[in-house]
Amino acid sequence: MDYASRTPLGEVGPKWEWATPLRRAADRRQALVEIDAIVAIMLGITAEELLTIYRTQFPVLQKYERDALYDANGRQLPGKLFSDYRKKSALNPEDLTIDGVTYVEPFLGVERERDMELAHKHFSALVEV
Repeated sequence: MDYASRTPLGEVGPKWEWATPLRRAADRRQALVEIDAIVAIMLGITAEELLTIYRTQFPVLQKYERDALYDANGRQLPGKLFSDYRKKSALNPEDLTIDGVTYVEPFLGVERERDMELAHKHFSALVEV
């Protein structure tokens, strides 16, 4: 899931800075995907083997991923907004504000398998250099 101010894959520097923390849900999710890919590479697990492990061992995570929607700013939609959006497919702008936070359309789902495959490919290429 991409949004305008997202840091590109693997672009975290060695020095801790204001922008370093993973402040958005989409960034935290992406970091977990990248960690999975890096550890798989360290253990000699191919991208296809990593995907097989995900498919066969993590059905709860798969459900969470299927049910996740993120707004244009990388924030995960809360449960109530998620269910209202799925039922109506579109909401009035005033319906998009929950607890003082306004969520911005478009709302996008994620594809963990695609993301793991891309991360594995990216970090494998760095190891080969």
